[in-house]
Amino acid sequence: MLRGSVRGIILRVELALVMLSAALVELSMLAAPLLPSEGVILLWGTRYDITRFDLMDVHMQMQRHLVDIRGFSNSIDVSNNLIAYFSEDEHLQIMNLVSGAVHDIVLPARPYVSPVWSPDGSQVALAISHFERGVTTLYVSDDWSTLREVFTFPEDGPYGGPTWSPDGRWISQPTADGFYVVNVESGEAQFFDDLSYTSPRWSPDGQQLAFISSIEAHDLIHVLNLTMSNVVSFGNDARWRTLEWMPDGEHLLASTGSSQLYILDITAQDMRLSSTDEAERRYHLVGVSPAANDFAVYSYISGSGSGLYVYSLDSAGQIRLHVPVTNYLTPPEWSDDGQQIAFASQEPDGTKLFVVHADGSTVREIPVAGFAFSLDLEWLP
Repeated sequence: MLRGSVRGIILRVELALVMLSAALVELSMLAAPLLPSEGVILLWGTRYDITRFDLMDVHMQMQRHLVDIRGFSNSIDVSNNLIAYFSEDEHLQIMNLVSGAVHDIVLPARPYVSPVWSPDGSQVALAISHFERGVTTLYVSDDWSTLREVFTFPEDGPYGGPTWSPDGRWISQPTADGFYVVNVESGEAQFFDDLSYTSPRWSPDGQQLAFISSIEAHDLIHVLNLTMSNVVSFGNDARWRTLEWMPDGEHLLASTGSSQLYILDITAQDMRLSSTDEAERRYHLVGVSPAANDFAVYSYISGSGSGLYVYSLDSAGQIRLHVPVTNYLTPPEWSDDGQQIAFASQEPDGTKLFVVHADGSTVREIPVAGFAFSLDLEWLP
């Protein structure tokens, strides 16, 4: 009888230890967004009007479901563990991923374009059309309860969302006939007309704005220097598709509709193909390192196959790293320190999150559950 009692006590103690271990794992996941060095990635995807949010702890290779949000699709932006989105009742809502607290802001009219976080995550901007007055107003909120009117322009609908400069001083806002560059504090604005405007990209120092313009079915890339008030333009027989600045602020990466990749030298006003055997390569979805002049692309290369390739701007087209993948789902996302690259791919055995060290020393393949639809990801700070 005594032996049975002891055995029962031992079993109960072992069960308690197992439960304690599971609880500690859960607590570590709850704390993960507060630990920038731990490598936590936010995953989200939208199906119909439901957006699912999950956390992935890269080191522990554990996925935890956060919340399902019913609201407008494609109205999500993430910064500093915060999510901004439009609710079913057309309010702007801000959710803290750590505490779960939700701030609700009543809007003056129905929103049509996504809210956008400032680079430091202290403000969120959105453009709202007032159709009864034939104007659109640019608003900013920094207290999560009210909106501050920054600038109103004579358009009856925003033709795209606002884009912040890296220093948070300026916002560019497209219109039907051009675009405005607005000072966030003073509300002073400069209008640039006769320039159609897509894929706006601010330079790392916030002094230049690059964008793609289509005039009579001919594409140009314009680079506007706000300090010198001059514009440099780059033409191409193919249609420009994507545009990204390199960290040096002197070069742009630009891809075309025929999946070629060009390097644009702003100072020299020159452009060149990114490799000497460009005819054998096809590029899709470029991701640029924030810490070095490196970039990652999905590519097909004759003799090497398809996958993620990493290059350096100074390597004359030499491949630094190749990770074979089957069917990429997201653009390659670099960690803030430029040491890791994350992306999702649909592999034969299911959806996987790939986390690759930039020097190729480590390649993690982590199964992703619960996303049988669109998928996006972003490193949490």
